[in-house]
Amino acid sequence: MSDPTNNQQNAQHRLIDLRQADANYNPIPRFAEWKVEPISSARWDRYMARLEGLRNTSADALQRAYRSIRRAAAIDTGALEALYEVDRGFTFTVAMQAATWEEQLNKKGAEARRMIETQIEVYDQLLDFVTGKQPIVPAWIRELHAELTAAQETYQVHTEVGWQKHRLAGGEYKSLPNHVLTSDDTIHSYAPVDMVPTEMHRLCQEFTTPEFLGAHPALQAAYAHYAFVCIHPFADGNGRVARALASVFTYRAARVPVLILSDHRPEYLHALRIADSGTPNPFADFILQRTLDSMQLVQESLKEIEQEPIEQSAQQLYSLFQTKGGFTHAEVDGAAYSLMELLERELNKTAVEFNRPNQIQIRTEAQRSNDYQPSNELLRLPVTNRGRQLLIHASTFAPATASITYTMFVEVPKDCDTEDDIIVRDEEHQIIFEARMAELVPHASVVVQLRAGMTARRVITRLLTELRQHAEQKLRTTGY
Repeated sequence: MSDPTNNQQNAQHRLIDLRQADANYNPIPRFAEWKVEPISSARWDRYMARLEGLRNTSADALQRAYRSIRRAAAIDTGALEALYEVDRGFTFTVAMQAATWEEQLNKKGAEARRMIETQIEVYDQLLDFVTGKQPIVPAWIRELHAELTAAQETYQVHTEVGWQKHRLAGGEYKSLPNHVLTSDDTIHSYAPVDMVPTEMHRLCQEFTTPEFLGAHPALQAAYAHYAFVCIHPFADGNGRVARALASVFTYRAARVPVLILSDHRPEYLHALRIADSGTPNPFADFILQRTLDSMQLVQESLKEIEQEPIEQSAQQLYSLFQTKGGFTHAEVDGAAYSLMELLERELNKTAVEFNRPNQIQIRTEAQRSNDYQPSNELLRLPVTNRGRQLLIHASTFAPATASITYTMFVEVPKDCDTEDDIIVRDEEHQIIFEARMAELVPHASVVVQLRAGMTARRVITRLLTELRQHAEQKLRTTGY
């Protein structure tokens, strides 16, 4: 069996002998003659029992769980034909309709989004079809093709003059042969154009035979997929139809699709090639495994749906690190440290004006501190203990030797809003400087900088006054 995806992926740049290719076509086997061994149903029965046990859960949650798996199968069916690219993260974000699913879908572009949305809608409609217990007839399969390919206007064909785009007529059987060359340069034949209606009628008749109706659902799905791809009745989109058709039978049995993800592509195509060589068991087992995957994922999806959404849990955790103003504690601390650094710069700038060699020296020093206690219960010290206090040292030299140190501490609101103040206090809890959070983020406003300069001059004035008093006392003590 050749690749059931787009024909151009296998074609080589030379023309096929169409007459010989038509003659090489082998009509689809009857299901009763399909050489496949019975399926061991132990795991199937176990998983079915688990699904049955879910009936007591919330009907809405259970419906969402089943739908998420249908959506996953629908998303990847187009990716398997290289119509767009997906990965597991994308598939299950969109399938589970997680917080960012629409954003992720939009990133694929308008054309891919239309295809994915169309396929999701079709997979939902399949369930209605199955529930209605309508027979599968060629006309319904043609309608299925039209709906699955509704968002695809063209397909590529390799002709004598190279690749060309042809209009894709949804729901219409192929009008041109679509045989392909395999990787070893041999011709793989699909049903000749004039045999398609007959073969499709035969396929639908097989679905009604006692042998088929009595078979395991995974075997029914595998045969439907295999035989349909043998015929390849449409110009393009045969793989999508084959996977949807196979899912009809797993829907009927277990309400789940055959979930073939893009990651399964190599294994999928390999199993089809082996089936085409006369050994269908690996392909039947592949279909069984993908259906069991669906069953298991329904259970896991239900667990995720029933618990608190992960985004909500994360947001609740994040809220512990955010204030009512939407700031993180680190951002609030950063504003506090920036304010202290601003004051330190302004103090040093003022100090330069009044420092005198061998007379007066004024310098600043930022320190960590664990000794200072906030002035009230609504305030706290910065968390990281970086630069919580600023020391201003002022000293004079002999003969009027004196020194004084003035210490300032910064406090921040525990639940900081934009209009709340970052406060700088002295050791006696007197306010030295305060600025609103809105004035400090993302950087200190011009007015705050001007005020900081004024505060620095006021603080140093106080220091110089006290220092003069100490120096005078020293002079009186020494007799100068």
